[in-house]
Amino acid sequence: MLSRLIPRTISSSAPRFVRSALSATSPSSIAIASKRQFSQSAPAYKFDIEAEKRCRELLDTLPTFEYLFQNEDGSIRSPSESELKTIAFLNQYSNSRKLSLVETFFSFPKEYENLYLQNDKDLLKLQTSSALIIDKIPFEDTATGEIKWKIVREGEDKEGWENIAHLFFIPAFVFLVVTLAWRDDLDVTEWAKRELLYRVKAKAEQDGDSEFR
Repeated sequence: MLSRLIPRTISSSAPRFVRSALSATSPSSIAIASKRQFSQSAPAYKFDIEAEKRCRELLDTLPTFEYLFQNEDGSIRSPSESELKTIAFLNQYSNSRKLSLVETFFSFPKEYENLYLQNDKDLLKLQTSSALIIDKIPFEDTATGEIKWKIVREGEDKEGWENIAHLFFIPAFVFLVVTLAWRDDLDVTEWAKRELLYRVKAKAEQDGDSEFR
């Protein structure tokens, strides 16, 4: 249909700029331009090569992940402030670099496959090691007045309401449950009256007294 709108021959009597415009809008030139425009649009990938390289550099600055929060002899190791910032950044970055199956199999650059897989393996180790931290509590150093962070790890005594809950609230809750389970709905006076009436009726039945039946 486009070829019907554009004349096959251009009259020699037409102005030069008209002949130039019509020649430039031929079907073949439009097809070539469309093909070039389509080929120049690069697809957007979630895989960021530079970010993965930077991730590798940061991972290499950290000690062995098994001894990130403890030393080889089992004693507690306190990471430096820069290490904690690096760990926090890498843990956050690991959640934003996941690829879909389509991206993994069709649009993933194969030359960076080893880099991505190695980073993925180390980031998983880092997340597992970071899970040993339960809380990070700020405190003021009395000697310098500087605000520092105390790391509460798994197995250590926790600060805050946790100890109070274990010492008071949980035993009180257990006692309340047991009390409600074994509690009689009647108070002592009402229970005594019913018990006395039951015994009187039982005695009357034994004696053959029909007034209490």
